[in-house]
Amino acid sequence: EETMLKIVILPPFWQSVWAYILYFLAAIVAVFFSIRIIKQINRLHTEVEVERQLTEYKLRFFTNISHEFRTPLTIIRGSIENLTAMGNLPEAATKQVNQMSKSASRLLRLIDQLLEFRKLQNKGLKLQLTRTEAVAFFYDIYQTFQELAEKKKIEFLFESNLPQKEMLLDRSKWDKMGYNLLSNAMKHTPDNGMIVMRLVFSEPDDQFSLSVADNGVGVPKEKQNSLFVRFAQFNSSIGGTGVGLHLTAELAATHKGKIEYADSELGGACFTVAVPLSDDNYRNETIEETQPASKYTDSAVEVLSIMDFHENSLPGKHYKAYKLLVIEDDDEVREFISSQLNDAFSVIVAKDGTEGLEKAVQEQPNLIICDVMMPGIDGFEVTRRLKEDFLTSHIPIVLLTAHSSEEHQLEGIQAGADAYITKPFSIKYLVARIFKLIEQRERLQRKFAQEPGMPVLPISVTDKDKEFIDKIHDVIEQNMGDFDFSVDAFAQTAGMGRTTFYKKVKGLTGHSPNEYLRIIRLKKAAELLVTTHLNVSEVSYKVGINDPFYFSKCFKVQFGKSPSRFQKG
Repeated sequence: EETMLKIVILPPFWQSVWAYILYFLAAIVAVFFSIRIIKQINRLHTEVEVERQLTEYKLRFFTNISHEFRTPLTIIRGSIENLTAMGNLPEAATKQVNQMSKSASRLLRLIDQLLEFRKLQNKGLKLQLTRTEAVAFFYDIYQTFQELAEKKKIEFLFESNLPQKEMLLDRSKWDKMGYNLLSNAMKHTPDNGMIVMRLVFSEPDDQFSLSVADNGVGVPKEKQNSLFVRFAQFNSSIGGTGVGLHLTAELAATHKGKIEYADSELGGACFTVAVPLSDDNYRNETIEETQPASKYTDSAVEVLSIMDFHENSLPGKHYKAYKLLVIEDDDEVREFISSQLNDAFSVIVAKDGTEGLEKAVQEQPNLIICDVMMPGIDGFEVTRRLKEDFLTSHIPIVLLTAHSSEEHQLEGIQAGADAYITKPFSIKYLVARIFKLIEQRERLQRKFAQEPGMPVLPISVTDKDKEFIDKIHDVIEQNMGDFDFSVDAFAQTAGMGRTTFYKKVKGLTGHSPNEYLRIIRLKKAAELLVTTHLNVSEVSYKVGINDPFYFSKCFKVQFGKSPSRFQKG
């Protein structure tokens, strides 16, 4: 007899139907929230990217606008410079001119700050250190605000724990930091207030600090954390962009330092920028040679007036015979530059790069001034084409541009420019560079002609020019003793037309082909007089001059000695 026992084993709870239903519902909820979170993350990423792109577009727009500001600012500063140079202005007019000059300088500072901010966004800030007398440097910044302090009747003090101290500074960055801190203090300090600019050099702590304290409104505690955030403003009733303190903080960090805020002992705000003091902290940074402070780009060029240059120019030279080609798309700037240079040179103008290239070939100017930002063919491309063209490769080129970055300057030099001047520029500075380029070229030409031992012309600036000079020297050497060797034969042997050959030789050497042929023959004669026992007449015939008397006369003019005296030493 069998007994049947039916046993039903129920699954555990986690394997029950209700459990699976719960799992299913939990999965749906998890998927729902996961999708929701992913969407939120994607939305946030999108918003951040849109914000980044929007900021980039804004900065690009304002950077381009800033570059455009530099063009009219060139005319403004040039006009102010001309008014100042007039002298004998009424006192009231002088005061207004000085005020315009300060306002133009302030506008330029603001433009530079915006461009620096752009570099900051692109992580392009680099230290450019110069050994500087720091106390005098910061005192100059302090003095720019004295007039404003007097107007607001603010007690404005400058203090330093050392009377003078040399240290490595990035002048450009410190100028912006000092200016921002003082400008910020002036904005937030009421009339009859007090501002103290203080320098502290601490060798034991290896630290230099610049602090600006005031007795103004100060900063509420709840807003102190956002002081150095971009576009943040802790007092909306006072004008400003909210960029200054953020830029100052970033510039301080670039200078291996930091900026801090503290409540001032005067009752307002106190901002302190602290950086390392000793040179050891900057061993891996770019350190420039010590140069005197200058308002302009290149302090090595002495800035003189046109009359000064006429008085100090090379003897027997009339610069009005020199042709300058100005390539500039802006009508006002083109007219301004040409009107300023017309008194000293013969000026030709072109309104764009295409016309400039045509006129450069047709007119063969002695120097070209070219803007960089032009429609169609820009200044860099114009420079490259001119330097690649055999007919124009020898012409010095000065580039004018609103781009002040090292990258653009490097691009200009690599394209073949002889000088790179940023807008706004001083017209005196432009004239100085022009005269220096012309004089340098002429002095090299004169040195080559007057020194018997210099076999190669030292002014060929391109490979094509060097090849051309070597080629005509070979032609002259092969025909040295030929009395009947003419310019036509010279040009034909060089494989060029007479007109093209004449323009190229004249533009590159400063002499006509006949004159240059005579110079080379006389230099060869000087060599023969020293290295052989030939007499003067024999040397004259040897170098292709069949009149010994004429030979002696030319030799004395070129080298300052007669052939016989030169041979004796």
